[in-house]
Amino acid sequence: MNALTEGELRTRLLLSMQRALLGAVTPNLRCVYVRLADKKIYSVFVYEKEPSVVERDAASLAGTEVIADFENDYGISEQVVVSEAPRRRLDEVYSWPNYWLAYLRMEP
Repeated sequence: MNALTEGELRTRLLLSMQRALLGAVTPNLRCVYVRLADKKIYSVFVYEKEPSVVERDAASLAGTEVIADFENDYGISEQVVVSEAPRRRLDEVYSWPNYWLAYLRMEP
């Protein structure tokens, strides 16, 4: 099998996370960022308020579903962030370089 290009890996990761989020999105979840580097998948789940145990489990399960879409030698790192900062300020408040937005809640 030929190695995937960076663009193909990005697409694969984003589609995998979006599929994994089906049924896992709660009103408290604001956005999800993902990144792939050195055979490790990084995900950041941003919640408006402290997530419940059920919400944390849903985020962990989504990560498990994503990693299952990749070869056995990939790892995963999941981070949960709580922030009431306005959406336009999230990227300023938190530093997530080279991360891609997989999910974004509509916020007026």
